[in-house]
Amino acid sequence: MLRISQFSTLGCLWFGFLRMLPMIAVSYIVGLTIEFAFAQIRHHEVNEGFLVTGFIIPMIMPVTTPLWQLALAVAFAVIIGKEAFGGTGMNFLNPAYPEGMMLSILLMNCFAPLIDHLVIAHSYRPPSPDCLPPVKPTSATMVPTASALPR
Repeated sequence: MLRISQFSTLGCLWFGFLRMLPMIAVSYIVGLTIEFAFAQIRHHEVNEGFLVTGFIIPMIMPVTTPLWQLALAVAFAVIIGKEAFGGTGMNFLNPAYPEGMMLSILLMNCFAPLIDHLVIAHSYRPPSPDCLPPVKPTSATMVPTASALPR
């Protein structure tokens, strides 16, 4: 029997898979539902244009994002970023861009603690002794010893 440690590469991959699977499922369910609805309203065929976008959107989201925020972001991305311009082939940018802008503007209070933690954790490094400039003694720091005193 294969034992997977929590810190092994296989354990990390399994943890990431379990976190991403619901996000990908929500992205596809919400996005394809909107795609099908717009295809029915416009009497067009449903094409595979959302399959890539439905995979990109969860990949750029933090894994701690609640699923309702992901569903809201996907709906915004598909409706505003794609369907508002006429559907597949008519949009001038990838629908993942308006989704990212919407989340960064409207839902920043949810991401700000995570971003602060990551910035602080990965940017602060105490200086190593090799990088510090040499200390030059000054008169204020020089203390006379007993042997240096006049007799």
